[in-house]
Amino acid sequence: MPGEQFKGVVAEFLLHHQLYSEDVRTMPSQMRILGRHFGDLPLNQITVLDVERFFRARLAEGIARPTLNRQASALSVFLEWCTARGYRSGPNPALLVKRFREGDGRDRYLTPDEAARLQLAAPAHARPVILAALHTGGRLSEVLGLQWQHVDLLARVVTFARKNTKGKMRRRHLPISEQLHACLRGLPSGSLEDPVFTWRGSAMHDIRSSFETARERAGLGADVTFHTLRHTFGSWYVMNGGGLRVLQKLMGHRSIKTTERYSHLSPEHILASVRFIGPPGGSGRT
Repeated sequence: MPGEQFKGVVAEFLLHHQLYSEDVRTMPSQMRILGRHFGDLPLNQITVLDVERFFRARLAEGIARPTLNRQASALSVFLEWCTARGYRSGPNPALLVKRFREGDGRDRYLTPDEAARLQLAAPAHARPVILAALHTGGRLSEVLGLQWQHVDLLARVVTFARKNTKGKMRRRHLPISEQLHACLRGLPSGSLEDPVFTWRGSAMHDIRSSFETARERAGLGADVTFHTLRHTFGSWYVMNGGGLRVLQKLMGHRSIKTTERYSHLSPEHILASVRFIGPPGGSGRT
């Protein structure tokens, strides 16, 4: 109906999204963030200027530009749904706002020293989550979605269930490192359906606030987000000599092109290219 406020239809939208989407964990978090900025606005009165104000406010909070692109996309999906339901009319302002450039694909990753500082600075309930992300490359939704039925400490394998993976990706099996194995063994476990990572006895749904506090205490910049832990896993894997094809499976990339962003970190990557230098026929090669 005309004049409906943003916050008035969010619950209905999330029910719709949960019914049809394969990725049901990210959107509620995005809508909570968007609701803090747009909640009291009538849907028909949200403009490009409002979206740009949202961008400026989030940048002032230290939020990375690629993250803002994801939030603008979530806003766009929501507003398109509102238009289809008759809650608003006119063009979608989220589609009219220019997105931020996201760099050349060489994503930020942590050095071992930075990772150690981050874990030490994190509150106790967040440390196992951070370690699991560093040692599995799991996204936040994947790591927090782990149940004990997904963890085989005897076989040393952890499984990211399909319902928690991004889009329509299949479930993934990853080996459990020695450090992660020791960490998981120290956590309280219950039934197979119980969550692996808990806070005050309940499942955790988000740790980004704790993560941002730990990041500041560790002296790391705003360019370090929870997703940086996933890039760190991929970067360390290649730097340790791991192959891209296996990494593709471990990280759940649909295309090897996505995995190839890490190829420049391989210790053999630059040296191996020496055979292509010099005139054809080998006369100038070493």
